[in-house]
Amino acid sequence: MEFSYRNNHVRLGIANSIASKNNFDWLTTIRYAKELALSLIQFYISQKELASSFQEIRFRWNFDTNAFFHLAKGADSRQLEDSFRFITGLSVHPVILSHEVDINKEVLKKFTSSNGIFAIENDTSDRLNLNTYFNLIQQLPSIIKSNRIYFAVLDIPRFFNQYASHFSIEEISETIKNTLKYVQRNNIPIIFHMIDVKSVSAGREDWTALFQGCLPWDEILSYALSIRCPIKAFIMEYEDFSLTRESIYNLKKWSLRNNLLLR
Repeated sequence: MEFSYRNNHVRLGIANSIASKNNFDWLTTIRYAKELALSLIQFYISQKELASSFQEIRFRWNFDTNAFFHLAKGADSRQLEDSFRFITGLSVHPVILSHEVDINKEVLKKFTSSNGIFAIENDTSDRLNLNTYFNLIQQLPSIIKSNRIYFAVLDIPRFFNQYASHFSIEEISETIKNTLKYVQRNNIPIIFHMIDVKSVSAGREDWTALFQGCLPWDEILSYALSIRCPIKAFIMEYEDFSLTRESIYNLKKWSLRNNLLLR
């Protein structure tokens, strides 16, 4: 399933967080994706996957074109080594996600020696600086020291959750828009991580379906469309099948109101 606007095609996918009740099982996630008529999955590389053989799963899904791979947060050098070996065993040109706080020389070395596309997700320990992610993606070309393509991964709920105690909703929204302007000007593809919440500082118990919470999703997505951002994918990161299904339905309704083609 994908959305189309102004010659841009945005794929819709799920993360294997949807299978939280089944220990985030990949095969369960693949079954859910097929049930939801989705052809894109973001797979989190946990120690469980690294300890198993991928012979069974490699024939259940097209990992070359229909998968993103998310490195474990805080992975040590051994886990990084195993993760890249695992990923490259499944995909020739993988999209590999890493959190902002985990960007270090070792991660970058692994990335530059692989055939992967690096995708950087916002996640900061500095709650007093709204621009840590914006600054990082500006510096990334010189850090990587190559002409490699990379993606920006905008976890909108995390932007608000991490900064809400020190900044207003309006200030955080403006920072997100400035980031969108930068990636649009530099033609950096974007992946949106999607969840909505009843309160920006709440936990998982206050997650709700997309467009039914307090996050300004309509404002952010409408702005991204208005400046023609190169959106690559929408990834639902819910840990519940019913919330995911309802959010997909709401996103479809939103896309129709905003003249996006759905196929």
